[in-house]
Amino acid sequence: MLAAAPLTGCSTANTASSPAPTVTSPQPTPSSTDTLERCTKAVDILVDVERHAATPSTDGSRPPACTGLSENAYLDIYLSSVRRANEEGRDELQRQIDEAAEADAS
Repeated sequence: MLAAAPLTGCSTANTASSPAPTVTSPQPTPSSTDTLERCTKAVDILVDVERHAATPSTDGSRPPACTGLSENAYLDIYLSSVRRANEEGRDELQRQIDEAAEADAS
C-alpha cells in the first residue's frame, strides 16, 4: 500500500506541470517488397512502351519508383522485364507464323 502512494503522487505531479505531448504519425516508409513491386511495374511499362515505339528513346534513367534500389537490384528487374517482353514478342511472332501457315494450307 505504501509503494502505491508514492507512485501515484509522482505521476499526478508530472502530468499537471508538463504540457501534453503532441502525437504525430510518421510517414510510413515503403517496405522493400513494395518498392520492388512498384519498380517492377514501372520497368514493365517502360519496356513495353520502348518495345512498341518506332524509335526507342531509352536515356538510361531509372523510373522514379526504382530510385531506392541498388544498381544490381534495378538491373535484375530490368533484365527480367526485357526477357518477358522478348518472350511475348516471340510468342506473337510464332502465332502469326502459324496463322499464315494455316491460311496457305487452306
